[in-house]
Amino acid sequence: MRIPPHSLPSEVGCLAGVFADWTAWYEVATILTATDFYSENHRRVFAAMKASADASETGAPDYFGIRAAMVEQGTSDQIPPGFLEKIGAMSVGAVDPARLARGVRACSIRRAAIAKLATLQDEAYDTSTDVETWISASSSEIEALAPAAFESVVPAKIALQ
Repeated sequence: MRIPPHSLPSEVGCLAGVFADWTAWYEVATILTATDFYSENHRRVFAAMKASADASETGAPDYFGIRAAMVEQGTSDQIPPGFLEKIGAMSVGAVDPARLARGVRACSIRRAAIAKLATLQDEAYDTSTDVETWISASSSEIEALAPAAFESVVPAKIALQ
């Protein structure tokens, strides 16, 4: 079985970059959602960052707010002990988190496209639908991925060069 596109170093680097500079959150939050992360633990941390930012007067997350959000969301016991601290320790010398966020988003879009194409492949075997209807519906579903791809993938490709 092939592993879907992802970049765990980019995910960690993005989170660590926000830990290093809380103001980086403002740009990262416009690029990513928690579901863009491949790692479930990274999804949990990002969701807690968002909750912390939403509850903060400054609109930026902070370590204690993230901890509190994870307790409130019931996810604090679902990440390994010391996980947040390890990400925080990696924040020393962290690179541009927005650049990494665009790479994470590009992988997320690829995973969504792979899932959609797998569904379309399965539907292709269903002969109860006429081929013209199937092609029309398939084309619409593939085109629906395009706006997200052009918003995030193209800048990510440029950023990663």
